[in-house]
Amino acid sequence: MIHNDAKRAFLYPTMRCNLKCAICYSGAHKPIVQERMKEELTFEEYKMVVDKLYGMGVRIFDISGGEPLLCEFIYDLIRYIKSYRDTQIYLVSNGTLIEKELSKIAEVITMIDRFQISIDSSNKEIHDEMRGVKGTFERAVKGIQLLQSLNYDGIGINSVITSRNESTVIELLNFAKKK
Repeated sequence: MIHNDAKRAFLYPTMRCNLKCAICYSGAHKPIVQERMKEELTFEEYKMVVDKLYGMGVRIFDISGGEPLLCEFIYDLIRYIKSYRDTQIYLVSNGTLIEKELSKIAEVITMIDRFQISIDSSNKEIHDEMRGVKGTFERAVKGIQLLQSLNYDGIGINSVITSRNESTVIELLNFAKKK
């Protein structure tokens, strides 16, 4: 059981991303970030980090990035964190790789307490513009549907609200309720 006073850690196992979001803090498509990606931790290094964090009382592990599904050891990291008692995992993804990764996700889905998919607008043109790649809205929605097909109900939607999409917030909330 996780208590309200449980400590949380934010893990970024990779800053690589398949999108080009203008609003993203990771800026994975920028040259300076690509250089920093060479310094990403290995799975063995992440195991040591998780060990230390757990020893310090961390029980909630919020995993994002970049796009965490691009991390070659993401599923091993999820399993490792869940080998500890009373841990929770919140995974934040842009949702576009769920179809490709579905069989691997299915193996660990019960270990993920919350799977947050980034959708910035229920208007696909606005969403795709904000994410910098056409077709991302459909792929993210399909990702949600595929997670639901696994009888998974821990799905959430993350949004970055800007002047570009603020007029669609109510529609996005209604969209989220339907999904």
